[in-house]
Amino acid sequence: MIYNGVQYDSKAAIVRAMFMAGDIDNSPDQKKRVATLLGMTVQTVHATLVKMNAPVVQKTPVIVPKNEPVDNPSDDIVQMIRNRFDQCYNELALEHNIRLAPIPIRFDLRGGSAGQFCFGMSNYFRVNLEIAKNNLVDYMKQTIPHEVCHYVNFVLTGRSCGHGLEWKRAMIRLFGLEPKRCHNYNVSNLKTHRKPFVYKCDCREHNLSAIKHSRMIYNPHQYRCVQCNSFLTFVKKV
Repeated sequence: MIYNGVQYDSKAAIVRAMFMAGDIDNSPDQKKRVATLLGMTVQTVHATLVKMNAPVVQKTPVIVPKNEPVDNPSDDIVQMIRNRFDQCYNELALEHNIRLAPIPIRFDLRGGSAGQFCFGMSNYFRVNLEIAKNNLVDYMKQTIPHEVCHYVNFVLTGRSCGHGLEWKRAMIRLFGLEPKRCHNYNVSNLKTHRKPFVYKCDCREHNLSAIKHSRMIYNPHQYRCVQCNSFLTFVKKV
């Protein structure tokens, strides 16, 4: 199917492209119009827009991600991080005609991971505030665009692309950055729990604690990777 001169492999892909181009919004009239135009149900159009975090243009219950932290850090660095995410959104809209709906930013990430893009019922970013404070310049330049590119690929494809070719292309094309999968920040002084059990998914390795390892013995399909959504499999103990 063709939209704006581009070939798409599904009607849902066209709906996503129309939203990214600003041709539709998540209002009842627009969803009805698109459903009629493409021969879809209004419910299918709505579900596609919801997956993209398209704001609903009428009063509806707001879905808050589970475990949303009660305390929301409000110091200057937090505001700088929020501003940098907004700047990335604006750069993509102006230079590449990619429009992203802002999603929540949670400052609850701990350990050695610098940042995450999480998706599911709700999409949101997680920021490791301690790492950001200790590496602010590089964090603003590299880590935040790194996570925004995960979000871009999810919006455009409807799935996680991990750190594969699509993500690497996005880092280079959208932000002109080297597509480094892992950071090299010094995390030796951070408080971390010992996680001696190494697991892997389709895109990387994970270190699990003894508690989670024990749970995996009884339920091997208990944990998935937040990036590629594949199940974790045991590799070794370190």
